[in-house]
Amino acid sequence: MSKTNQSFADRMKEHQIAWATRNGFTHLLDPRNNSQPSWVLKPEHQTKNLQNPTWWQYIKGREHKWARSLLSSQCFAVNVFGPLVENPILAKRVLESLFPHRILEKDDNVSVFFEHTPEGTQKWLGETKTSQPTQVDVFFTVTRRKQSVGHVLVEVKYTELEFGSCRGAVPPPTKAGNHDSSRCLNFQDVLPNPKQMCWMAEPVNGRHYWDFMLSSATPFRFTSAMVCPFRHSLYQLMRNQVLALALVQETSAEWAEFGVCIHPGNTKVRQLSDPVLGRTDALEAFNAILPNHMTITEILPSTIIELARGDDSALSDWAGWMHSRYDLHV
Repeated sequence: MSKTNQSFADRMKEHQIAWATRNGFTHLLDPRNNSQPSWVLKPEHQTKNLQNPTWWQYIKGREHKWARSLLSSQCFAVNVFGPLVENPILAKRVLESLFPHRILEKDDNVSVFFEHTPEGTQKWLGETKTSQPTQVDVFFTVTRRKQSVGHVLVEVKYTELEFGSCRGAVPPPTKAGNHDSSRCLNFQDVLPNPKQMCWMAEPVNGRHYWDFMLSSATPFRFTSAMVCPFRHSLYQLMRNQVLALALVQETSAEWAEFGVCIHPGNTKVRQLSDPVLGRTDALEAFNAILPNHMTITEILPSTIIELARGDDSALSDWAGWMHSRYDLHV
């Protein structure tokens, strides 16, 4: 396969195998039946997927099925944001740089969590009937005088082909259970009555997402959409954004921002299979339907790395490891 026709995921697979070989990790990888090179660590060596193996504690008990894969997006997230967990001052400076319009006070404290579901999420979003409530890849909390005043939610992607899709949009027969997914293609009929017309909002699922999106306080801009914009890749983005809205409405938080952190070489994840409001870029399309005062923030991994290295010279080794491990200049 020529390099020009090779997918980003395939290129990263080759890169990770080469990286493991250069660093003497080959014997730590699970052998494959076809004798081809492996990119998955043996279970007992899974913590080697992180620049600092002690960071595994940040996801322990919430590991993804293939967290030991060198292509793990979960471990990519921990490797990018891990240094901020143990350095609240650095975490604060990163937020101040990424979101300068959010003024932090001198004594504000910033905490960072991974795979985080804020208390109350299932109730707010109507996710009590699912075993997998909305879970944020990287979650920042700003605490002021012992009270949470702000949050930043970050969705992280490495080699994935898309953001998560809505299972209700899958046509029958499927395990999803939606008896009439054709309703998703008649969006102007869904908007006036989503609790009857959207399978995810029906009592069988009971999701409250539309309560936030159609609220007069935070109205999403759906006027020209003819099919549901959340059938495919915008669904996961929507759930994160709705959780951000819920945090402001239901807690002491004064504000909540939502951003995405994508490997710069992964352009495929941004490409929608069907245009939304005439846009085929997922982030552009999502911004187009957000309320006027809101926008999704793009966070480049290299931005975090350079901010961290510039703030603390002791992080130079980590920064070099990140560029070597993930080829962030592609």
